Amino acid sequence: MGTTPIGQVQDRRRAHLRGVVKALAAVPHGAVTWLETQLADPTGEITLIWMGRSGVPGIAAGRELVVDGLVSQADGQRRMFNPRYELVAGSGTR
Repeated sequence: MGTTPIGQVQDRRRAHLRGVVKALAAVPHGAVTWLETQLADPTGEITLIWMGRSGVPGIAAGRELVVDGLVSQADGQRRMFNPRYELVAGSGTR
């Protein structure tokens, strides 16, 4: 299945995306921590959020991912909560 450019995703629609992790941070939200990750391709960026996680195995800055999930927008920012993900072989930092 092909991927959609990040710049073309639509609010409240499922999307299958491919991009590179630009940054990630464990962000406290009350009593839980969310891992917030910026995924980018040449057309745009989206924030991937894993609620209740401070890290996800294999995900690091520079790593290429394919993700699938429901897109939402808030304050002009695209987000995808708890997406399914696949690490792209041969990508990332060593």
